[in-house]
Amino acid sequence: MTARLIPITDACELERAKEGKTYPAGTCYVTLSAANDTVLRLTEDGPIETRYAAIVPHDGTDADYLKVVLDRAFPRWLESHRTGINLKFEELPSLCIEWHDDLEQRREVVMASRRMDELMEAERKTVEGLKSLKSYMLLRMFI
Repeated sequence: MTARLIPITDACELERAKEGKTYPAGTCYVTLSAANDTVLRLTEDGPIETRYAAIVPHDGTDADYLKVVLDRAFPRWLESHRTGINLKFEELPSLCIEWHDDLEQRREVVMASRRMDELMEAERKTVEGLKSLKSYMLLRMFI
């Protein structure tokens, strides 16, 4: 799978979130105030607080794929573009994302990402179960 770097503006529209505006499901958003490297996404149409930048996919852009490539690119980009604890909205257009031109490759990336999320969740549950077992065994050891 070969990906190329493209400016974020080739795949979506950027805007500082507006109060009272309803954004479509699939819109991603990032914090500008006290910025962190988490990319959030609307699962249904709704508002976004004004402290966020809205990243609205262009028509024809798969929102799931956009979320995956943003999750990959945004943390590294943020390290060099954050000023203090905040992020200037004007910096966002300089973000570049990896983009697969082939639709089938984009689907494969999304499916692989979902599978990885499922495996990580299963591992988290296993660890939590082992912690519970350990606690139980330690309590029983001193009875």
